[in-house]
Amino acid sequence: MEWQVFEARLLVRQLERAPRKVRGDYEFWKDQVRLYGPNLHGGFRTHSLRGERKGQRSARLDRRWRVIFRVVEDGLIVEALELTPHRY
Repeated sequence: MEWQVFEARLLVRQLERAPRKVRGDYEFWKDQVRLYGPNLHGGFRTHSLRGERKGQRSARLDRRWRVIFRVVEDGLIVEALELTPHRY
């Protein structure tokens, strides 16, 4: 069964302003999540977040950009919440 990825309005607006390469990386991440689910291994370095973002996860799109998402407990649904340049 295939996973579904829903995008928050904030993420859609952020994608419009993001660099072309980041948009492509995000689309690749989304395709991989649809096929294999959100627990991807490899270059995405997916991990759970803490604090105010408890229950959310982060996946690395490149050295700088991250997609913040959560898995909906009722089924095979991932909600992509935010696309952000990671701050160091």
